[in-house]
Amino acid sequence: MENLGIIKTGDLFKVYLSRLDTFQDAKNKQLKLVEECPYTEIVDSKSYDTAKRYRTALRTGRTDLEKGQKAIFDVVNGFKNEVKGFTEELIEITRPAEYKQQEEINRYEAEKEAEKRRKEEEERKRKDTIKQSISDFRNRVNQSIATATVNTIDGVLKDVTGTTLNCSEFQDDFEAIKRDLLQSIESRRVQLQREEEIRLQQEEIKKTTSRSIELKKWNFIYPGDDLGKISEEEFVKIRDTQRSVYMKEQERKAKEEEEKKRVEQE
Repeated sequence: MENLGIIKTGDLFKVYLSRLDTFQDAKNKQLKLVEECPYTEIVDSKSYDTAKRYRTALRTGRTDLEKGQKAIFDVVNGFKNEVKGFTEELIEITRPAEYKQQEEINRYEAEKEAEKRRKEEEERKRKDTIKQSISDFRNRVNQSIATATVNTIDGVLKDVTGTTLNCSEFQDDFEAIKRDLLQSIESRRVQLQREEEIRLQQEEIKKTTSRSIELKKWNFIYPGDDLGKISEEEFVKIRDTQRSVYMKEQERKAKEEEEKKRVEQE
């Protein structure tokens, strides 16, 4: 096969259009038409016929060029189709290898994407677990604070101060919650102590009242202001002593009354 040499793609259409048979001496012909068919003002039937003849000649010059242009476009389009077919033939040489390689790339990328999603899900679960642990700790302690008594509040404090969690990047959040809980515990302690003081005062008043009533049965008024504070053992001792005194006094009075009646009868 004869080697005709390589043609650069950029040189493919480096053609002087005026050298094409379609456009051979076209410019001169167009100029000549303009010269031979000057603008004609219509004033009568003769000038009308002349104007129509010139117009037809000018139109023919134009349409001939347009037909030539179409012929060139047909050639170009045909060449484009040849290029397309030849290109497809060449592409088919590498297309199977390309598609096979792309399938392998897709497989690898899918595996990497699945691994990425798996790691993201593990990371999300890790963070959620830590957050849930912090939340559970806070809720548990808040419940303990709410139900604490003056005798159990110190146990809640010990629980909070002694609790440590490995919270990784949420450690600051955990420590902040601990500080808030410690403040809540202290506030609750003050409240419970105040309530306990009130309870003890009311209990003392109640004891004082009931004990005073009990002692008045035996005609005794307690001289101090600590009747509600003394121990039950001490109160029982005072009550029994005064009851004994009262009973003896009553016996003495009864004997005196009997003796008086006896004397009166004599």
